[in-house]
Amino acid sequence: MAEKVVFLDENDVEWQWRHESGWGKVMPQGASKANKISTTSFNSRDADTLAAAATFQGVGEDVSGYGRVGVAIRSDNATDGTLTIEVSHDNVIWSGPTRALADTRFSQPVMWNIVEKYFRIKYVNGSTEAANLSIQVQYSNNADIVLAHPLTETLIGELGAVLTRAVLAGQDVAGVYRNVQTIQHEGKTSLYTVSGFSDTESVHFDVQSDSASIAYMLIDLSDTTTWPHSNTNHVVIEYIVLQVDPDTNFLGSVAIGYLKNVGADNGDLVKVIDIDMRRKSDLLVETIDFGSHGLHMDDAHHFGPINANSTLFQTTGANLGGPAGGTHPSGDGDIVLVVTGADSDTVNISITIGYESVE
Repeated sequence: MAEKVVFLDENDVEWQWRHESGWGKVMPQGASKANKISTTSFNSRDADTLAAAATFQGVGEDVSGYGRVGVAIRSDNATDGTLTIEVSHDNVIWSGPTRALADTRFSQPVMWNIVEKYFRIKYVNGSTEAANLSIQVQYSNNADIVLAHPLTETLIGELGAVLTRAVLAGQDVAGVYRNVQTIQHEGKTSLYTVSGFSDTESVHFDVQSDSASIAYMLIDLSDTTTWPHSNTNHVVIEYIVLQVDPDTNFLGSVAIGYLKNVGADNGDLVKVIDIDMRRKSDLLVETIDFGSHGLHMDDAHHFGPINANSTLFQTTGANLGGPAGGTHPSGDGDIVLVVTGADSDTVNISITIGYESVE
């Protein structure tokens, strides 16, 4: 046997003479190595199929010379399953995170940084037998990569992703920098995102009245058919277009508000808009835009005069007229129109309301 010829250079790097190639560096134990395809966590197409709910268990390997692992699982048919990235310090006790795979036809790679000495995989097939299942594992010292995803495709849970968070910082009066908090109702986009609003809808209502006091249902919060909306916490008014055309001797009032404390015998009206027609004997046309905030029709956001214990509003018995000739029992959160005048005076009212509902 030929004698081993080695020497240390000025940087304490060990060199060895090789007859076929001359002098070469000796790689120390644990040093980085070239990429390697695993032979113990590998299921070639020789295995053919993996039955539904069956498990493929790889065998642990010493990966102390590598920093990353990539796993790709593919089958001819659409199957799902759960991949477990198992690591161990001693090749005895194993643990690791799982990754759910929704469709193994696409060989979506799973990348992982590894710091433990030993590595293996476990794959549990889903509810469908996997045909021509192929599992491949590669160890490497490659740098981290970003797995890009086409914008035209739907994101799915097993895809790799990089999350970013934008933070606005501002300086307060004391000179301390703080994160800027979200303003809850600053624009329609924020309304939808923060508060769970539904799409804006509108309702139009025409009425002619000569009664002393009569109420009409503008928005029934519990009726999601006549008034399209999906949430039932309270109504937010976006805009109101109101036209009041009274007789010259009409000295009544027109009020818009919301109901609360409605029972079998009476309820409370919280007035939001109250127009005294004694000062508006001719045609009145009002267009009110409440802006991006909207007007929240509930006690948490509005305080106004209350017409308490009115028998106009009852859960049973005294139904209110509404759009398309319907009648509606009163309930908390409903938006109503109340016309008050003399029996012989007539007033024509046309109103259009844009509204949303809140969770």
